[in-house]
Amino acid sequence: MLIAILSDIHDNLPKLRAAIDHIRPVDALLCGGDLCSPFIVDELVKFPRQLHVVFGNNDADLFRITQKVNAANRNRAAEDQIQLHGEFFEGELGGKRIALIHFEQIGKALVRSGQYDLVCYGHTHQYSVERDPASGAIRGLNPGEIFGLLRADSESTFVSYDTESGAVRKHVIDASGRVTSQPV
Repeated sequence: MLIAILSDIHDNLPKLRAAIDHIRPVDALLCGGDLCSPFIVDELVKFPRQLHVVFGNNDADLFRITQKVNAANRNRAAEDQIQLHGEFFEGELGGKRIALIHFEQIGKALVRSGQYDLVCYGHTHQYSVERDPASGAIRGLNPGEIFGLLRADSESTFVSYDTESGAVRKHVIDASGRVTSQPV
């Protein structure tokens, strides 16, 4: 199973559109929060398969975000419903135990717990990977930010994760909306 993971959208519609267009072939999408405005749901629903979302510290209008998701789910197959998980998601995707939370400090603690094959988190807007010291397998992922405007050196990034091989690819969205990818 191929999973895309993104976080910290912060209303950047052009970069989100580029990411969604690029990830259409994947099997599932994990969104680590900070959508910010309810209109971001209008773009997320363009991803046609299962979508898991947790909220971050900048998701202020949870009522309207939830309303938009409920309306969108009326037109989606049951297996492809957008799932809002509050602040924490844990589940099995592609035979892997996966956790998703917005906050990096909690995410890193979850990695250390050893309960999950992969823990995804965001909040810092900085791409990072944590590997298991013994096996070298990737256990923690911060996909960076879709926003891409926080600092002068910020870049818009997201990742994809193959549950069968454990391979991770980093995807970078440039100013024109072009996506380039590299293995991690």
